[in-house]
Amino acid sequence: MRVIASRSVGAPVPLTDHYEAVVCDLCGSPGGRVLARIPSVAAVADPLQRFCLDALEFPGGGISLVRCHSCGFGFQNPRLSEEGMRVFYTRFYDPDGPGEAYHRTPQPDLDAARYGAIAATGRTAGTVLDVGAGKGYALEAFPAGDWQRHGLDVSQEALETLRERLPDAIVHEGSLSDRVLAEGTFDVLTMNSTLEHLRDPVDTLEAARRVLKPHGLLVFNVPNLRSASRILARALDEEWIGFTPEHLNYFSVGVLSRLAGDLGFARSSHHTVSYREARPRWGHLAGQATTVASGLKRVALRRPGGRARLATGLGIAADWPFSSTGLGWRLHYGENITGFWES
Repeated sequence: MRVIASRSVGAPVPLTDHYEAVVCDLCGSPGGRVLARIPSVAAVADPLQRFCLDALEFPGGGISLVRCHSCGFGFQNPRLSEEGMRVFYTRFYDPDGPGEAYHRTPQPDLDAARYGAIAATGRTAGTVLDVGAGKGYALEAFPAGDWQRHGLDVSQEALETLRERLPDAIVHEGSLSDRVLAEGTFDVLTMNSTLEHLRDPVDTLEAARRVLKPHGLLVFNVPNLRSASRILARALDEEWIGFTPEHLNYFSVGVLSRLAGDLGFARSSHHTVSYREARPRWGHLAGQATTVASGLKRVALRRPGGRARLATGLGIAADWPFSSTGLGWRLHYGENITGFWES
């Protein structure tokens, strides 16, 4: 029998056909401080996200990112319901939808660097499960001759592509918390930009510990609630670009460290950088110069939108020192947190 540790899935309050009001998933607290808000679908800049939201009944009061008063966990409230997630991700993987997104395009440098970080722990062969595998791009970095490769995802379309691309891979459809996978099966379990999308992150992490072998490794990355870009946006009194409509959960290093211990992981470490070998960010940093210059010009001429452009350009650029320097690797203000948890 499944033991539900995720508090938010116990008794959500439906608000529309696709959104629900919830409590904190970690501690069950109903309240929190609003850190960012999306008031309407029209306020979403990304065309793919708007395409997904157009199929949903968006709440009249919008959605907010809330930091729990009791434990510090960040969560979207109201958030996508189970049906809302189904509709959203059906559209997300629609080949006729606009633009591209992280899970829809390969990032071979990042995937290779992630595998290199795993191999550096001495794990160069065995059984691996990628949760939220999408079309299998991250799984592809694990050499087929050394690894038995498993991929799990809720999208049938994505898994069909995964089967075509990686015929050796064993495919599982559904969520990790709902799938009945044998205990102590996997040497490595990866969740790449996955936990932030789930309605039951605590249950999912508990299931990850259960299916890992003793001394198995869980590797994941999640959005950082204490990122420099969010702090900057607050200082400029602008909305944080890191809050997006499909991200239900946000974490801090402190919250993750406590959670790893509470769930029974033997060891955990965190840093706020993706894999350094894949983050030479000079070109990325220089690309924000136009946005920042435009923002400064608008502010100087008292034209509308100047502060918003400044928040966007500086917010994206702010991640660079925490993603590309040794000192930044040890500080915890980068855009994402990478976790290495040992069972």
